[in-house]
Amino acid sequence: MSKPLWITCTSSPIPPSVVFQLTLYAGSITSLDELNLPSHMSIAPSNCHSQKPRTNLSDFHVPPPYGYKYKPNRRIDLVMFGFPISHDYLLEYAQRNKICPNHPELSDRQLEMTALHCIVAYAAKRFDAEWSPIDIPKGLKYSTKVNEYAIVIASNRTQAHLDRMKSYPHFRQLATFLGLPPSAATWVFPMYSSERTASDLRNEKNKVV
Repeated sequence: MSKPLWITCTSSPIPPSVVFQLTLYAGSITSLDELNLPSHMSIAPSNCHSQKPRTNLSDFHVPPPYGYKYKPNRRIDLVMFGFPISHDYLLEYAQRNKICPNHPELSDRQLEMTALHCIVAYAAKRFDAEWSPIDIPKGLKYSTKVNEYAIVIASNRTQAHLDRMKSYPHFRQLATFLGLPPSAATWVFPMYSSERTASDLRNEKNKVV
């Protein structure tokens, strides 16, 4: 597991977008070059004590809105908040909930997709949640342990979508349904470019993300 990270800034305040991007990357960063930090910033391991587990939405950081510019030609990407899940999680979910027990001929991949469809359908109806494929760190594309999807409940696409971090009423119930601790929730990047995804979501008039 990656060590926690902290930033030092030698000449000016740290833009909120840089802090937020580091928060997102801290768990899976493979190269500091990926962060594209300005020259006056450096990054180092943190020796501070771990934070207490996050159990409520109010415990999580909220990013600036999508498109917020902190310097010319640099802006905040579209990000979504929710519970990332992996292929291994879906297979375990299918086995735990006895999905298709009378069809031993189904492959693991077929069971995973069936589990995903069951989760998505119930999460949408009961918990007002969506699902999305999410960005995968380089070199982990074919690992069954890497999180490839997320059940999402908010985004930074508009202020109304960010406000769901204050008003969403089903956070702990959704975590219980998924069999995950509330602290497993996090902000994730969508799989596709932020511009294309945001455009698609606007056309769908998506109220969640």
